Amino acid sequence: MMQIEHVMTPGLEFIDPNASIQDAACKMRDLNIGCLTVIDDGDLVGMITDRDICCRVVGEGLNAAT
Repeated sequence: MMQIEHVMTPGLEFIDPNASIQDAACKMRDLNIGCLTVIDDGDLVGMITDRDICCRVVGEGLNAAT
C-alpha cells in the first residue's frame, strides 16, 4: 500500500495574509507547487491554492496584482 509520505512534497512554504494574490501565484510558480500555507504572526490561518486563484480571482475577472 502506497503511503502519503511517498508522494507528498516535504516541508511547508508559506505566505503572509497581506501579500498580493500575484505574489502568491509567483511564489507557487517559482517553487513549482500548487498551494501555500498562510501564516500570520507565527499562526497558521489558512491555505491558498492555485485553484483558489484560478476560480476566485481570474474566473471572476479580478486583478491579481491588487
